[in-house]
Amino acid sequence: MKSYVARIIFALLVLTRSSLAWPPIYGPEFTFTNGTLYAASIGNPRAIVTEANSAARDRMAEVMIELCARRGDCTVAATVDKYDVKTWKVSYPDGWWFQISIDPSVVEIQAKPVTLAEFTKYRDRIQNDIFEVAESIDLKPDKGSGGGHIHIGTQTAFENDPKLFRNFLVDYTNHPELAFGILEEDFKNALPFAKLSEDQRAAFAKLIQSFDQKPVSVESLARSIETKVYRDVRKYNAVNLRRTAKYGFARNKTVELRAIRTQLSADEYLLHLRLIEARLNYLKTLKDPVPFLNSPVPRLTGEKVNAFYRYVTESGLDWDEFKVLMPRTWQDIVPDPLIKIRPIEHPEPIDNAHGANAVNDGNRNANCLTRWLHRLLSRIP
Repeated sequence: MKSYVARIIFALLVLTRSSLAWPPIYGPEFTFTNGTLYAASIGNPRAIVTEANSAARDRMAEVMIELCARRGDCTVAATVDKYDVKTWKVSYPDGWWFQISIDPSVVEIQAKPVTLAEFTKYRDRIQNDIFEVAESIDLKPDKGSGGGHIHIGTQTAFENDPKLFRNFLVDYTNHPELAFGILEEDFKNALPFAKLSEDQRAAFAKLIQSFDQKPVSVESLARSIETKVYRDVRKYNAVNLRRTAKYGFARNKTVELRAIRTQLSADEYLLHLRLIEARLNYLKTLKDPVPFLNSPVPRLTGEKVNAFYRYVTESGLDWDEFKVLMPRTWQDIVPDPLIKIRPIEHPEPIDNAHGANAVNDGNRNANCLTRWLHRLLSRIP
């Protein structure tokens, strides 16, 4: 009996290590709307279900049902989400899927979280089956509505490395321009750190100081920030840590970046993923902790552009390629030419769907599960 259980545990550990290893996995939230959906939310902007967005959701599913039947390369099935609201799931033979759901004044698309390399492989599928299908029924992404939130898999991104997680959070607070106009400016749905009270920011500084003296786990740091810094803001922070802070399976834990405008295309979404991953790679090269600066918000647009220029080039990326993530009227602003940042080299994206090639022998993601399973095994007679 003990030998049989041991084999099961070993298989679970191998599966866990391979599925929760770098590179990060990402989950999108594509949103689409039109005037009819806008009008239906007037007077009740938080209403998730309206006749208008429900009809638009079902119409998009109908188009996908026709496409899948004609092409023979996908299936569509009705289901319900965690709120018992109807959704449609579009599935492909390679295991990837997306679901057509609704949110206030929009049709929202969520998809199976995968790596940057895999999303790059699915680029044409996303553009054709999501963005173009939506446009065919008069649904379009709108920079002023819905949001383009991106979920980062906590375990895959931070590899059970609390110091990297700590640096990621501090680095984000040091760049308030990201949530003050560069990538988004929506204080109701993506409250920037710099908009928190002085007391809340002081609590964050105290937590970081305490962490530097005695590091804690990724989950513990996230819980402390949720309870002692964010407090009663719920999930509506620029960096939402609720899913990381909660107790449960590691696979379901994410860091949600909410201060990101709706993506207009699959290519724009890929740019965001490349920016996130490049920044994580940059942070992994640092030997010392990122200092918490409690940065003030740049007041002038030019100052915000300069700050974002540093952010992009410091991450080893090309400014001309990534400046398109800013508002269109800001893209012609020439950043300070005196700013010189040495780019770093990044490894090629890894597709962790290929089994052993993606497994890092030094990966510690399954340590907690290992200890739990070993304790369980020791109790079996």
